[in-house]
Amino acid sequence: MLDSQNLLNSIDPKNISILSAKNNQDVLLNIKDLTVQYYGLKITVALFNINMHIAKGERVTIVGQSGCGKSTLLNVAAGFLKPALGTITIENKIITKPNSDRIVVFQEHGLLPWKTALENVMFPLIQAKKLSKEASIHKAKNALTLVGLHGLQEKFPHQLSGGQKQRVSIARAFAMEPKILLMDEPFSALDQITKNTLQDELLELCKHINATVFFITHDIREAIKIGNRIIVLSSNPGQIIAELDSAYGKSFEEVEHQKNKIEQLLGIK
Repeated sequence: MLDSQNLLNSIDPKNISILSAKNNQDVLLNIKDLTVQYYGLKITVALFNINMHIAKGERVTIVGQSGCGKSTLLNVAAGFLKPALGTITIENKIITKPNSDRIVVFQEHGLLPWKTALENVMFPLIQAKKLSKEASIHKAKNALTLVGLHGLQEKFPHQLSGGQKQRVSIARAFAMEPKILLMDEPFSALDQITKNTLQDELLELCKHINATVFFITHDIREAIKIGNRIIVLSSNPGQIIAELDSAYGKSFEEVEHQKNKIEQLLGIK
């Protein structure tokens, strides 16, 4: 069993920020006292005592070193994993399984190679949303246009670049009109130029439709750029050690100061 008392005693309360919404009605995703364990030859505590929320229209980034439990936290939000302790809710309903109100964009695009870009975006609309073919075509075309792929709708995945494939993946997610978009390091496999371009496009798209985003990354600059708020996780087990308002859009010096602060929190510097 988890020795909760010893872990609680090891936490410095000054480093924990329990997030509270200005208006509770605005809270979309709420995580309370969450602990996640993995069972093997011994019990491994992946996440401990996580308390946070995401309000409607917010972009929240989770940053931490490899193995700190970032993706585990996202998988619990997606309904892929169940916590050992605590609760996670969306609009006050406990999350127990995957649902189309929470769509995940993974590191790999996951496109079906025998389907065109348009058909890939249509597929979950027909299978999960049970929309008609005509309605699915309309939504899929609109989504592909939003990500700048209007002229590539009939291309197959092997005919697209890495960045274009990930755009199709993002279009597929937005077409489902989820309440929250869960993004697990979606740009990590791309070259820096393409990565920067897709980050910019994602920000513009989120602002255009007021999307709510839960974004996982180990890239501190990306965390600052994408998020309205940044949550920093320590490792072994994963715990919230800081919550910061993003400095993105401010002076270069302020952004660099925030980057250095996060590096210090993570023990990188």
